[in-house]
Amino acid sequence: MSSTHIYYLFTSLTQFGMGAIVVFYAVFLRSIGFSFSDIALVEMFYSIVVVIAEIPTGMLADGRSRAWSLKTGVIFQAIGALVYMFAQDVITAIIGEIILAIGMSFISGAKQAWITDALSREGKSRNLRKVFATDSIFGGISIVTGGIIGGILIPIHIRVVWIPLFLTHISAWCVCMYFMNGQGEPFERIDEWSALRRSIVHLRKSRALIWLAFALIVFGTVASFSFYWSLYFIPEIGNLGISSLWTVIYLGSIASGFFVRYVSISQRKESLYIVLSILFAGIGLVLIPFTAGLFIPLLLVILHEVGRGMFQPLTDSFMQHRIESSYRATFGSLQSFIGRTGFAIVPFIIWISIDGKPDTQLTIGVMWIISGAVLIVSSVVMWLFRPQN
Repeated sequence: MSSTHIYYLFTSLTQFGMGAIVVFYAVFLRSIGFSFSDIALVEMFYSIVVVIAEIPTGMLADGRSRAWSLKTGVIFQAIGALVYMFAQDVITAIIGEIILAIGMSFISGAKQAWITDALSREGKSRNLRKVFATDSIFGGISIVTGGIIGGILIPIHIRVVWIPLFLTHISAWCVCMYFMNGQGEPFERIDEWSALRRSIVHLRKSRALIWLAFALIVFGTVASFSFYWSLYFIPEIGNLGISSLWTVIYLGSIASGFFVRYVSISQRKESLYIVLSILFAGIGLVLIPFTAGLFIPLLLVILHEVGRGMFQPLTDSFMQHRIESSYRATFGSLQSFIGRTGFAIVPFIIWISIDGKPDTQLTIGVMWIISGAVLIVSSVVMWLFRPQN
């Protein structure tokens, strides 16, 4: 099996399990008694743990093995799914989030580093952005399919939606175990602390990568949509209609993957398209609360998802083209460590802002207006200061 096929299979399995959860995550938390502010609280713990664990796990991926890091990550994710399936309150949910966060930190950075060096060994580095975009397409299709399966399972019991996450991550472990050999490992093996030192020095010297770090921080604002989108639309279509709505919504993300995959974008223009992705996400988010019914809000959500779908493959390509093999996973984790602060700050702000507020569509709408405005203003600032080479 080729390295790209292994990469796509790993993503498809993990994203399928996530799809079953992401559609009904907030619905599940509400079913065990969570308020809107409680949801923000547990998500804040998740992001904080990811931030703390990012750099150590990235160092281990470069120093020990990227395939080992991915295997460890999916096992933690599978355990987290089991813990969450039996969660009864905020404390047990936080424990589940912590385990899931540790798993994600092992995967983050190592996954992109693995395929980048695997392609380099095959002499296919020029295909890197296309591979990231294709991976986004496969991931999007898997998330949509997982969401449909979640919709089929939820009438059985709300807790059953965690089973696909467990099973798919065990399957992903098998993929790592039997197919990921040495093709994605560093060309030069250095110790963990050397990888960290080189990463810090490289980041300090690169204006382009500092600019990217700011983009990642800003993009954490989209978390306000991720937490509450299903709760916002439930009054319109009900619990069972959410999975069908998710299928339509995520078409925007899949379409943006095709755009990045097939449109010729020079490395010099990647920064411009990253700015556009942030702008699209902001415009879609800020306008949703001002519209009524389902059709127009749905179009705006799709626009938001188009921005989100463009952002990941573009930023992955932008970064990987600018770093060396020996500390690729460590640098990815360092960049993610910086970027994830946005995903930690946003739920904290939401938690303190809406605690005690009514759990209504209006509360969510106000959050989205503020978040969308932040994204739009930030995209303008980033366009003005974007790197030119």
